[in-house]
Amino acid sequence: THSGSISGVIDDAKPGPLREKVGVYAAAGYPNYPKANIEGYPSEIDVSKRLAFFYGNYPDHYETLHPKLDGTFKPAVKDGDGKYVANPKYIQLHEDAIHMPGNLPSNQAVGVHTADDAVLNAMGPGSENFRGFMDNTEVFKVMVNSLGIGSGSVRSVK
Repeated sequence: THSGSISGVIDDAKPGPLREKVGVYAAAGYPNYPKANIEGYPSEIDVSKRLAFFYGNYPDHYETLHPKLDGTFKPAVKDGDGKYVANPKYIQLHEDAIHMPGNLPSNQAVGVHTADDAVLNAMGPGSENFRGFMDNTEVFKVMVNSLGIGSGSVRSVK
């Protein structure tokens, strides 16, 4: 997984520069996502009060504090020297975007996998066995058992 954390709520109605719209602790308030659909997710995610989610490692990029809904997010692009720089598309879309100097080498376009915990959602038969903190090997065991292919002896694959 890529390391990431929810650190508060972004409120577009707050005055001031973009970074001042992030509320933390008691000042965070609550997001105003619409009621979850049948799959458990809101039908709209670009709302005026949304979760502030930030990655732990990244290339140079522009932080817009909005979800990227216009296709694959490409935070960085190659410059004339072959190094990755912040994609100017995002400063053009949001003139108040914050330039974030990367903490990865300039030859990396995207973040890297880390050893941080990840949130896992499950539904259907066997989903009740996904709970609390689980080692990744336990996740695979639950998947195998839920599919009914983990009963008894180990099968050889031909």
